[in-house]
Amino acid sequence: MIGNSLSRDIRLNGIDLSFEMCRKAQLKLAKRDRYDFLIVSADAQNLPFAKDNIDIVFISFMLEILPSPIMNDVIGNFHDHLKKEGQLCVVNIEQKSWKNMLYAVYKWMNKLFPKIVDCRPINSSEYIKENGFKIIEREIFSMWGIPAAIILAQANR
Repeated sequence: MIGNSLSRDIRLNGIDLSFEMCRKAQLKLAKRDRYDFLIVSADAQNLPFAKDNIDIVFISFMLEILPSPIMNDVIGNFHDHLKKEGQLCVVNIEQKSWKNMLYAVYKWMNKLFPKIVDCRPINSSEYIKENGFKIIEREIFSMWGIPAAIILAQANR
């Protein structure tokens, strides 16, 4: 969906810890025959790209699985790799005081079975701001009764 709205003259770089997920992404992008792309198995704490060289970082449901100190390292690393006006877009399960049964069950399951229900609710805006970003836009929405957030932030240099 996002890919259909992107210009043909961009380069897509992607990372994942899993070789299998990298392979799947490469196969999917190769079918589109539309982009110059590089997908590598890498760690977000040690990005294999030059600093001050990335326009946009997009992450979805990743921060919630990281311990807080590593989450800070990763967001700080994204900041270092983005260009001066670079942007970070984050999608995550949001920590909110919603009172509904499904959200209560989700949080309970996350505490009991964190390896299965691995995305713990977080307030990613705070982590993002702490690591040198300015929040441009933040939208909270319901994902089957569970609060989620889409946050767009800009590197603040």
